[in-house]
Amino acid sequence: MMLDTVSFVGENESNSSTKSQKTGWKILVVDDEFQAHTATAFGLRSVKVMDQPIELLHAYSGADAIQFFQKHNDIAVAIIDMVMESPNSGIELVQYIRKVLGNQKTRLVLRTDQPGHFPGIEAVSDYDIDDYQEKKNLTAQTLLTIIHGRLRAYHDLCTISAQHKTLNHVLGATANDHSTQSISELAASVLGQLKTLLDVQNPELYCLIKPNNTNQNRRVKDSYTHENLRDAVIYNSAAPKHHTSKRVLHRMRDVLETRSNMHFDDAFVVFNGGRDVTHDNILYVHHGKQLGYAGKQLLELYTQSVAITFENINLHNNLQDANKELVYLLGEAVEARSKETGAHVKRVAICSGKLAAIVGLPPATVNLITLASPLHDIGKVAIPDSILHKPEKLEPHEWEIMKRHAEYGRDILLKSKNQVTQMGARIAYTHHERWDGTGYPQGLKGENIPIEGRITALVDVFDALGSRRSYKEAWDEEQIKATLLQEKGRHFDPDLVDLFLDNLSTFQAVRKEFPDGIAS
Repeated sequence: MMLDTVSFVGENESNSSTKSQKTGWKILVVDDEFQAHTATAFGLRSVKVMDQPIELLHAYSGADAIQFFQKHNDIAVAIIDMVMESPNSGIELVQYIRKVLGNQKTRLVLRTDQPGHFPGIEAVSDYDIDDYQEKKNLTAQTLLTIIHGRLRAYHDLCTISAQHKTLNHVLGATANDHSTQSISELAASVLGQLKTLLDVQNPELYCLIKPNNTNQNRRVKDSYTHENLRDAVIYNSAAPKHHTSKRVLHRMRDVLETRSNMHFDDAFVVFNGGRDVTHDNILYVHHGKQLGYAGKQLLELYTQSVAITFENINLHNNLQDANKELVYLLGEAVEARSKETGAHVKRVAICSGKLAAIVGLPPATVNLITLASPLHDIGKVAIPDSILHKPEKLEPHEWEIMKRHAEYGRDILLKSKNQVTQMGARIAYTHHERWDGTGYPQGLKGENIPIEGRITALVDVFDALGSRRSYKEAWDEEQIKATLLQEKGRHFDPDLVDLFLDNLSTFQAVRKEFPDGIAS
């Protein structure tokens, strides 16, 4: 049987209030013992994580749980009893979630009062199981700690997935829009990108071109051309098909006068003086909702490039800059979760590109490696906090789970057919291989390791050695050189090590330009 959904927002709130709560973390409790459900509900009472309440769903068998998963695609955590209607019901449910549904986001916590039924290490890795506990050891405090960690991991996965979709959309649009000959065609494409980027239904965009030599007595609306992306129609003062609202005109005038970008509650206006000194350009984006810091950051990043594109109809070159920054955002999100610095991501990207160029790879390949190398550790988003942040040496089974981040990264990025994400998938999967064949996950040897993996491996280690971490100080130049020479022909491609050290000053200059603590 199934229990009604129960939400825990605050102890003094009414039932109707909690049931009407439309936002919150969905946690599915799967257990055939009623006491387990009540104990879980009691342990999570009044709990909020990242300012969001917890909504408990209750299933009393594996079959009940399957119905919940078929109905809800946003279950953040499932707490599953290993033994219910059958000794294998728990692991069978896990198999259904991961293999049949293809659900890799929901975090899975297994518990039992029969320790002999815990899954083996292979099953933990294969099905990405986050934790397993004996019920007698699962105190309220332990439960809270587990839930906080798993919800944050789920949030990170959702964030990375959303940013990956945005990245894929922007990168995919580059090829389609490169051949556009008019602003209206380009505008139609930008609309789709804005919908994905901001998750809005009907964004509007106006691109205004204001001649600097316009008579000062003329109104702003008589000196511009604008695009409404909702129907991709060009409007201008000679033959207007729609009148821009006074509020929009006032905002655009303010931006022109201050010659600076402005955020409003429902819009963002970008000022671009441009390379054509006879005109000023404005990109007005109406998104219609309050944006948080990350949303504003993404919007600023993207719209600056689009504004330049509207100016010179050179979408390929300018969107590539935006694409690179979006990749940095993805890489920095992973590094932040790993408690590393965003500057590391940028340095790895730049140094990987420089080394690829020194090797003599084609310019297109150099560009792909530069854009994709920040994604080398994206798979770490799927590694449990308890392992990722463990200060002590990892246990053997924990190390096996940690090593899976290479495979996770490949799987995340292979979902896109874009050239950059395909390159990123190869880098993520091969940058922990070693020249002597002792690396992971495949144990590739020598030139069987793709060149992009060999390049990123060397650059990643070089930058990590020269960076201060919580567990070590930054190494000096001589220590780093000695280590690279020691690992030449063992960890690293010997030819790459020679080229790298011959051009060491080039890579040291990148570190000086982008020191730790400066990610942009």
